[in-house]
Amino acid sequence: MPKKADVNNLRRKTEVELSEVVARYKKFNELQSLTVEDNRWVVCMILVNLQSIWERFAEKRLVSVINHSPDHFLLENNVRGIKKIPVGLAFALIRKGGKYFDFRSYNELIEISKRMVGVDANPFPILKGSLDEYLDTIAIVRNYIVHKSDSSFTSYKRRMKEKYLMSYPSGPGEFLLSIDYKDNSIKKNEPRINGFFEAVKQAITQI
Repeated sequence: MPKKADVNNLRRKTEVELSEVVARYKKFNELQSLTVEDNRWVVCMILVNLQSIWERFAEKRLVSVINHSPDHFLLENNVRGIKKIPVGLAFALIRKGGKYFDFRSYNELIEISKRMVGVDANPFPILKGSLDEYLDTIAIVRNYIVHKSDSSFTSYKRRMKEKYLMSYPSGPGEFLLSIDYKDNSIKKNEPRINGFFEAVKQAITQI
């Protein structure tokens, strides 16, 4: 019998990964020898790591639901002759035969999940507070850090203007290290990177 995906184990492992990233950041942050530019580079790499943790968790969480509750997918796609979807096949299905699972926003993740497993089994809820906005910002900032393309810069500028009221945004490193004074911030009066750590932590707990 194919092994069932273990959701609780997934959460535990992801929480450990997250705590390791936070600890690594704190360790670098305590180094007195780092320059301002060094600190900005470090926090950018930490954010890239943070986004990869969130993406892997979201992918594996959806795989677990397809594995545990395959009926909607089998019915909608008129698949006959099988009643179960092994974990490996579930990965292939959500990646559409590609090398990775791609989603651009939390809302898109919800819609993909609904198509794959239906509304009732959808594991991605309407998150409390504005966690979805934090998760989307992480993705946008990460893309600009990694790609430095015109498109990623346009998305970055738009996000900074719409959500942080910055007409002339700073670079990602400075943005992440700056203190968040927003009244609705989940880590008010702390560096923005701490809010993003907390957002991923809370999302993992809720999903």
